[in-house]
Amino acid sequence: MSEKFIVEGGLSIPAGKGLEMDGMTLGSVLDTQSGTSSTALLSENAIVNYVTASIGANDSIDEASLKCTNSAVDNYLLSYDSSTSGFTWVVSPTSGSGDITDVVAGTGLTGGATSGSATLNVSGLTVAELATGSLQLGSESFSDDDTSLMTSAAIANKIEGYGYGAGGAGDITGVTAGAGLSGGGTSGDVTLAVDAAQPQITGIGTAGVATTLYGTATFNQAVTMYEELAVDGETTLNGNVILGNATNDDITFTGHAASSLVPKVDDSLTLGTSALHWDVTHSNEVRSDAAEMIISADGDETSASGSVANTLTLNASAGIYTKDVVSMTAGYVTTRTKKIDFQKNMTGSAVTVFTFTDASYKAARVFFTIYNGAGNTTAASIMIVSDNATCAVGSENQTAYVGSQENSTWSATSDGTTTTVKCNAVSSSVMKGTVELLN
Repeated sequence: MSEKFIVEGGLSIPAGKGLEMDGMTLGSVLDTQSGTSSTALLSENAIVNYVTASIGANDSIDEASLKCTNSAVDNYLLSYDSSTSGFTWVVSPTSGSGDITDVVAGTGLTGGATSGSATLNVSGLTVAELATGSLQLGSESFSDDDTSLMTSAAIANKIEGYGYGAGGAGDITGVTAGAGLSGGGTSGDVTLAVDAAQPQITGIGTAGVATTLYGTATFNQAVTMYEELAVDGETTLNGNVILGNATNDDITFTGHAASSLVPKVDDSLTLGTSALHWDVTHSNEVRSDAAEMIISADGDETSASGSVANTLTLNASAGIYTKDVVSMTAGYVTTRTKKIDFQKNMTGSAVTVFTFTDASYKAARVFFTIYNGAGNTTAASIMIVSDNATCAVGSENQTAYVGSQENSTWSATSDGTTTTVKCNAVSSSVMKGTVELLN
C-alpha cells in the first residue's frame, strides 16, 4: 500500500507486531529493553523501566551508564567529550566556571592565553604605567616620604639643590697653598701646584708619566725607574750602589772626579782586564807598597829581581826606552836591559847609583857628569867588573871638566847574586849618566 493515511486518536500496535512506513520497517514493540536494535521500538513501560533502572534510589545517575572515559576524582566536574560520545571527569575551577575566553597582556605586561591557564609578567614598564603619586618627577616638588620613588631628573634636581654639581656654588671660601705648594685663592677656579722652591719631598707613589721633583727628595723604600732619570744638582746615593746590571750597559763620565778613587779591599781589584785595556793613563806618580812592583809592556809579569823586596821590574820584549833623564833619589834599579840612564843627588858620602844581576851581566861601563852648581862641570867614565864574588873598579879615564874638576870615588860589591855600585862625590852636586851593562 502506497497511499498516505492519517491516524487520529492514537495508533495501537500489538506487542510483537511491526509497522512498515515509507520503505522503513519497524520491528516489534518491546516491553523490556535488552541490547540494541535499529528497528525495535520500546514501549512506554520499557522506557520507564530502563530510566528507573539507570537512576538509583537517590535519584542519581550510575557512573557506568554515563560511559566516562576516566575514573571519578573527588571535587572533579563531569564534562561531555564529543570525541568519545561520553563524559570525562575534569578539574573543578576554584571559584566557579567563569566565562573568560581570552587573556591579553596589556602595556607593561607580557604573556596571556586564549585557553587553559594564563600567566602575565611585568615587562617594559615605563613611568606612564606607575600609579600616580608613587613616582616623583623632575617637574614636581620634592616629597620626603617612604612611599614613592624618584626619577633621575628628580634626583639631579635635588642634588643640585644642595649646591653640588652643575655649577653649584658650594661653601668653600678659600684655598690656601700649604708647605711645598703654590697657588690657591678665594674666588673663581683655584689651582694648586708643587712649589719650585719646595725644600723636600718625602714620598711619591706610582707615576705613569714624566714626573719632575724639585728640591731634596728622600725615599724610604725602593725606587724603580724604567726610563731615563735626569737629576739636576747634587745627588747623594747612600748604601751600596750598583751601576748597570749587564756588561753591555754603558756608563759615561761627563763630569770630573772630585775625590780619590779608593778600592774597598787592598790588593784585590783590577783596573781593566787582560782583554780590555785602558789606552792612555795620565798620572804624576805611580806608587806601590807591594814587595815588588812590575810594569809590563808585553804581558810578561815575570819578576826580574826574583821577587826582591822594594824593587821595580820593567818588562818589555822590544826594549825599554826613555827620552828624558831617569832620576833616583833613593834605592836602586834592577834591570835586564843593556843601558839605563840615571840621575842622583850626591850627599858627600857613598850613594847607590845602580845594581845589576851577576847571572846576567859581568861588567858595566858608566858615563857620567857632575854638576856642583857653581859653574864646575866634570865628565868622566869608569869600568866595573864582577864575578859573583869579587868586584873591581877601574880608575876614571877620559876625564874632562869646565871650571874646577869635581872628583868622585866609585865602589862595587857583590853578594853572589847582585852587584851594587856606589859613588861618593861632593855634597850638593848632581850626577847624571848612562850605564851600559856587558855580558
